[in-house]
Amino acid sequence: MKQDQRPFEYIETEEALASFCARLMENAPLMAVDTEFVRESTYFSKLSTIQIATDTQTALIDPVKHNLSLAPLKAVFTNPNITKIFHAARQDVEIFYHFWGVLPTPIADTQIIAMVNGFGDSVGYQSLVKSILDISLNKDCRVSNWLQRPLTQDQINYAMGDVLYLIDIYRVLLKRTEQRLDWVKEELEVLKNPETYAIRPEESWRRISIPLPIGLKEFSKIKALATWRENEAVRQDKPRLHILKDQWLLDLARTSRPAQKLKDLVAQTNVKKAYADALLHCLENPEEILELPQSLTPPPSPTTSEALVVDMLKVLHKMVAQEHAIAPKLLCTVDVLKQLVSGKRTGLPVLEGWRLDIFGNQVLTLLEGKTSFKVKGKTVRIVEE
Repeated sequence: MKQDQRPFEYIETEEALASFCARLMENAPLMAVDTEFVRESTYFSKLSTIQIATDTQTALIDPVKHNLSLAPLKAVFTNPNITKIFHAARQDVEIFYHFWGVLPTPIADTQIIAMVNGFGDSVGYQSLVKSILDISLNKDCRVSNWLQRPLTQDQINYAMGDVLYLIDIYRVLLKRTEQRLDWVKEELEVLKNPETYAIRPEESWRRISIPLPIGLKEFSKIKALATWRENEAVRQDKPRLHILKDQWLLDLARTSRPAQKLKDLVAQTNVKKAYADALLHCLENPEEILELPQSLTPPPSPTTSEALVVDMLKVLHKMVAQEHAIAPKLLCTVDVLKQLVSGKRTGLPVLEGWRLDIFGNQVLTLLEGKTSFKVKGKTVRIVEE
């Protein structure tokens, strides 16, 4: 079945937006939300459109054409009686958080709900619409100039398709999730935490793929350079790689002749001469760091026997994911399995909450020798020793 065409309001004036918001506040217990935005040449997302659909109203809000104020929407997005339904909510929620300084609440995320219902890791909206409703969405405008005006009809159809079916999908998934609502709520806590969207320049080094092994002095320089770059990217509202590419940052941190390396980068690349003094200051005055973060301290290579145990846990990991029809990614990663085999027992989500109940406890009893695998024909199961 092809995507249908439903009537909707195209909102581009303050009067129309205020009227629409008033109607939403009156009677809209469920509200599907999506956005289109551009971020290729800026640090912060440039919002193009907001699409909203309820059971009775549908609208595309255009904040670009007349520089429309979105202030009336804040009351709607923070109304505790209206559940805001997103798919893969993080980037959309981040946009509204940086607009208003508050998070939309309450929210639901159909991607998360789908992941606890056997739809795999990070399932896409288009796939859900096809799988649940047997409707094929036209995604030809996925890559598009969303800041151009007027929008084309294809762009509008694409944007509206992203909210037309969200409520229907939400209801179907929610019915399937009656026994797992606590799982969903636990996963939503990350999206509901303002710290998720905070800008932390001092943590921006984590975005860089840092070759290991690494010394404290080198890491101190990398962190200082990355912190400066992040602050500069925010100040100029430019992507961090437009300020200084990762490889150039690493080259500077590892050189024994920073002044000459800077001179070469300015001459041979797009590094601006105006940045040279600040970069040299970072290299000559990196903050003092007493020890490397754990993520940069390579764990000892597993022994042959430990590697075999990890492989055994991978089997259990797959078994539990299949048994509960849940995306394996939600349980844990292979790195976590390696940490469990190495003896770590604290600070791991797999040993907390619902994950502990359905998987973590089985891992622990298996590692303690209280259970084992039994194979019969083509079937594998866990039995007590």
